[in-house]
Amino acid sequence: MEYTTESDRIIVRLDPGEEVLDSLTALRADADIEQGFLMGIGAVDEVTLGHYDVSEQEYNEETFTGQCEVTSFFGKHRLRQNPHTHSGGDGFI
Repeated sequence: MEYTTESDRIIVRLDPGEEVLDSLTALRADADIEQGFLMGIGAVDEVTLGHYDVSEQEYNEETFTGQCEVTSFFGKHRLRQNPHTHSGGDGFI
């Protein structure tokens, strides 16, 4: 992972094989980020998508493998007792 700071933004580049959320967690600690919004684009070769099932009142996840283009990745994170990143995406091709 490489990153640079510009004004009130941090621009991040991940190398192939780097885990997105693990890298963002490391960045949050390294850059002493308490809260913020994130957005991005790119490609992945494995992605786990989840959704909340209202009738069952539980989260379900499914992992997909193969080359996928990510046309929109967004989220927010903040520090609580345990740091938390809530993210979503749209346009996995």
